[in-house]
Amino acid sequence: MASPRTSLVIAAIFFTLIFHFLPQTTAARVSRPSSPPSKLIEEVCKKSNDSNLCAQVLQSYPEASSATDIKSLAMAVLEIAKKQSKIVGNLFTELKNNGATDPSIKPSLDLCASQYNDAAIFFSPVGLVNVAKSLEVHSALDDSEGCQTELATKDVHVESIAPEIQKWKELYEVSSSVILYAEDVFGGKAADPEEEF
Repeated sequence: MASPRTSLVIAAIFFTLIFHFLPQTTAARVSRPSSPPSKLIEEVCKKSNDSNLCAQVLQSYPEASSATDIKSLAMAVLEIAKKQSKIVGNLFTELKNNGATDPSIKPSLDLCASQYNDAAIFFSPVGLVNVAKSLEVHSALDDSEGCQTELATKDVHVESIAPEIQKWKELYEVSSSVILYAEDVFGGKAADPEEEF
């Protein structure tokens, strides 16, 4: 039989583990959409590499989940991806401007800030007349990959920004799927030539 002291230690470890993991599991449950995806989201996400993730991402943003047609969904997802690009760019700028940051990595951080701020431009809902939006969205991926190459080449590890970059990658994949679907619907052009996505 275990001594009272051993029992107390086991109980303390048990409750520590429960309280440590409880918020994470609760957060995971809250972030999952409670309703099934709309028909529009289901159709759009068929073009995605991961249809479940695509639907989950779109449903997690009210402006996307409430879209009733492909044009409003495209505009919503582009705006969401644009905002995330700016968030990542701003985080790199903050790291660069932080006095505690190693000066030798500041040029890489500056480049990444610039790359993600440029990526935001490609997610603009306003497009050039008769230009396929998917090409512009793909250019945003080029900017992100340019940053990742720079970080890898210079051996820069930025743990604090990794979750935001992951969110950006997911939004890129989803926005790419939405735009490809929209281009199929509109034949490579916006619904109204005067009003691009």
